[in-house]
Parts: sequence; C-alpha cells; structure tokens
Amino acid sequence: MVENKQIPKIAAYGTAQINLQSKMYYSDVFFWQQSLLPAKNVLIYSSRQTTVRHWQEIQEAGMHIVALHPRLVDVDEIPIFSPSFHIKTKQLNQRQGSFHFLERWFLDTEVWRYNYKKHYWLNFFEQYGIKVHYSEFKYDNEHIAIADVLNELGGVSAMWQRSYEEFATPEATIVADLLFSFTPQRFEIEKQNNSRISYHIATGYHGDFRFPILRNQAQQVRASLQKNGARHIIAFYDEATGDDGRWCFSHSVAQTSYSFLLEKVLAEPWLGLVIKPKKPNTLRYVLGEFDELLDRAEATGRCYVYYEKEDLLRFPPAGAALAADIAINDNVYAVTAALESVLAGIPTLLLDRENWNVSQLYQFEAGKVIFPDWQSLWNTLIDHWNTPQGISGLGDWSLLFDELDPFRDGKAAERIGTYLHWLIQGFEQGLKRDTILADAAERYGQQWGYDKIVAGL
Repeated sequence: MVENKQIPKIAAYGTAQINLQSKMYYSDVFFWQQSLLPAKNVLIYSSRQTTVRHWQEIQEAGMHIVALHPRLVDVDEIPIFSPSFHIKTKQLNQRQGSFHFLERWFLDTEVWRYNYKKHYWLNFFEQYGIKVHYSEFKYDNEHIAIADVLNELGGVSAMWQRSYEEFATPEATIVADLLFSFTPQRFEIEKQNNSRISYHIATGYHGDFRFPILRNQAQQVRASLQKNGARHIIAFYDEATGDDGRWCFSHSVAQTSYSFLLEKVLAEPWLGLVIKPKKPNTLRYVLGEFDELLDRAEATGRCYVYYEKEDLLRFPPAGAALAADIAINDNVYAVTAALESVLAGIPTLLLDRENWNVSQLYQFEAGKVIFPDWQSLWNTLIDHWNTPQGISGLGDWSLLFDELDPFRDGKAAERIGTYLHWLIQGFEQGLKRDTILADAAERYGQQWGYDKIVAGL
C-alpha cells in the first residue's frame, strides 16, 4: 500500500503475530479486529521477521507496514525505515580515571541514548504520519521516549495491559497518555509504580472475544481425547523456566509438573490431558530426559499438545481450557493463562509450591483453588470425580470476578479499538490532542461508566 503521511495513523508494535485473517490466534492488532477503525489508519512496525504471509494479509486488509531493519523483511515491497539525524557526543573535561569522571560519563551516556531514541522516533512518526502509538511493552525506557516525542508532536501514546499483575514494581512503571487495563483496581498499582498516565481506562480482559471463536476447535480436541477413552480431561499451563536456576525457576520445576501429569495419563486410561506450554517450541528441550514420557502419552491418543505453528501462530490458553473439564496453572505469581481460562468459564486450580500467600488469590476457600503440591491437588481431583455432584466450588473464582474483570462480556477489545478510533477521528477533524483526549474520556465514561476511567495519574 502506498504510504500517505497525511492520513493520521496508529503505529502498533508488531511481534510477528499479525494474524489478520483468523481471530482465533493472538494478533498484534486485535483491537482493529473488533472495532470500526479503518485499516488505512493502522500501521504495523516490526522489529522481527516479516514474512510473505504477513505481507499478503496486510495488503489484503489495506493496512500499512514498516520494517525497522532490512534484515527483517522477506518481501522487497515492504518499506524499511531509515532514520536521518546525528547527535554529537558531549566531550567531558574531567580528569580521566577519576570517580567523578566515570559518574559523569555514565550520566552523559544515558542522556545521549535517550536523546538518540527521541530523535529516532521523531523521524519515524513524522515520516509516516503517526498520531497514536500503541504498545504493551513497558519494561525499558523506550516507551518513555516515545511518549515524550508524541507529546511534543501533539500526538497520543497509548499502552495496554497484557498480563495479570497483582503487585507494584518499578520495572513496570509507565509513562503514557493512556493505559487500557483489565480493571479499575489497576489504578492503585500504577500509583504505587509512580506511573505517569493521563487517563487510565478499564476495559476488561482484552482477549475475551476469542472465547466463542475457540469453542469449535476445542471441541474437536476434546472429542479426539474422548474417542480414545478419556472421561476426565485436564488442561495444564506451565510457566517459562531457564537453564540457570540461580536467576529463575530451573527446568526441573517444569519437569516435576510434566512428569507427574504424564505418568498419570499413562497409568489412568480414563484421563485426558491438554497441554498449553508457555513456550511450545522449547517444550521438549525443557523436558530433557522426560521427553520420552511425552511421546508415550501422546501415543495413547489422550494427550494433546498445542505446539506453535509457523509464523508464530500462537494459540490462546482459553482454547486448551475449553477442551477440558478443569484447568491447572503451575504457579500463583503468573496467572494470566489461568485468568483467561476462568473467564472462559472453566474451573481452574493453582499449584503454589512457593507458598506465595501474599496474593489476593488466597482469599479463596482453602482446598478449593490453591494447592501446595501435586499430590494434594490430585487427591482432591479424585474426590471431585468420585463425588456424584462433584466438590462444590472447586476451581471457582467468582469471589474475585469484579476485581479481575468488571465487564466479562467479550467486548474488551471492541472498547479499546473504539477508543482508538475516537482518537483518530479527532485528529482527522484537526482537533488538538488535549481536546481529543478529553472528548474520548467523556464519551467512554458516558457509555461504560465514569467509574471505569480515571484522569490525572
């Protein structure tokens, strides 16, 4: 598509999860899929490999795409951003080798880096007519430079909450005009983070529109497991582990979980298992010597793994949950997958070997949601399945539903996309950014409740 910088655009950070044709998978532009925002107002910029399939989908949709480096494109027609500016490095006068020299050198270097980023994004936004930047990545200072530039240009910086986060941390501090989050309670966490957000907007869980779309595929998986004898089916989510246990949970943590469940599949001909790994392509590496257990379990026809397809077609956790009777998340500190399965209507249990009892999730009745080890969790499942009506309240999160997602209506992405559309309409009308931001906030409050939007953090 020929670039026209006169058209005000939303720049969406691309992770190579374009997926414009199938709403079943993760997509970098999920907000567009669920709103009336015209494709011509969306530009995807990518710092990852862009394939022929991505290019074809973007062309058919009528969107724009820009690569940030020539090595990242497989298609000659994809434009490549080439910044044009130069920032001089300040020369220091302090005596070489002194403590003060090193300190000043560090500070000046950081200032130079920040100014470089500002000039880079200024070039980018001016060249492509960007009025809104939309991203979820907040774990470095890049988004702060972007917000700074857009403020100077009269544009808008917007961010969205990707994962369930319960506690404040300086690593997650946000500087932006807008933050779309699951719930109004997120506002208090951002205050503790010392974030600077002009408008905090509660939208609900962004991926809830996929739940009905996933049901058909989930039922196919379920039917396949049942055909091979499964009468009770578990969905399991792991968390990423690493080679060095000094800095993160080691692979042995995941191996303990997988070996327990896979051995149960092999021992119990009535048990089915659906696995949704955090990183599907490294699952067998993580399993190590237990890899053969997975082979044997899959051979029974009662174990299904959501491996990652080509071009990062990533399947949401809800798909696995909807194929099962009950879902299990292997920790309490990272529960986005568990939250998704609960919102999809599937009872969900949490394994807490680390005793993370500071979590608000410990408000649940003991022995109903959180379990300290695999054996106690398994014993409870056996009791549940052997009880005619099951154990009342097992895997039930309804106590905290309003704090997790006050909407639960499948329209979170629609709300985000509509809000972004309002911003673009304001720029098309030639309005100033402060007017555009205030008007959008007022419209959202009128439609969804003034308690769902907070100004001036």
